[in-house]
Amino acid sequence: MTVQQKKLKKKLTEIIRNESFPDNRLPSELEMAGRLNVSRMTYRGIVQELVQDGLLLVRHGRGTFIIPPLPSIPGSMERLESLGRMIRESGFTEGESRRKITVQRPDSEISNLLNLKKGEKVLRIERIRYADDEPVAFSQNYLPYSLVGRAFEENEFSGSLLQFLEDHCRIRISCADCEICPPEENREFAEKALDYMGKGRNLLFIKQNHYDEENHPVLFTYEFLRSDIFRFRIRRRR
Repeated sequence: MTVQQKKLKKKLTEIIRNESFPDNRLPSELEMAGRLNVSRMTYRGIVQELVQDGLLLVRHGRGTFIIPPLPSIPGSMERLESLGRMIRESGFTEGESRRKITVQRPDSEISNLLNLKKGEKVLRIERIRYADDEPVAFSQNYLPYSLVGRAFEENEFSGSLLQFLEDHCRIRISCADCEICPPEENREFAEKALDYMGKGRNLLFIKQNHYDEENHPVLFTYEFLRSDIFRFRIRRRR
């Protein structure tokens, strides 16, 4: 979605939240497109975005209706957010993380997922995240060194990796492909995670490939999370 489309979506969202319409039915497509000063095709695209968000319902032949939003889902996998924020929203105090940053050659899986050229190196960040002084997450993050290496050499890194990329690399992560896997898929990593978080813990193993606003893969992560702390939910639609 372009910056202009985001502005239009925000404007239409404000209209449907702050104004009243008879029977909750929006005016005609022609009238609304004129009000927003956009083409009817552009307006249709924004309406579809709000349909996906559960704010509008289009009934063909009858019109476009405002509908009450569904309750939010805590821990929704549809929302991309940092582990630190998830820890804070769960009511815990986020602790400092131990970090190990190295430059290395990636294995074939990471190289393919990040669309790296032959011989291209990655920056690997190994982190432990704490909640109320308890280790709750162990992660390994891989980024193309050519994109971020200089920023990490010149700036102290702490806190949100997503925010660091925006502030120092001009990279905004817009989405991520997420896969929940059995911990046994990566036994070596799982054993290392258990060394930090305690033997016998039940863990979630998550792999994520993150994309920037131009759909370029820029960050791949392995994460082991304590299942007694983190819960993920998704709303399924017909």
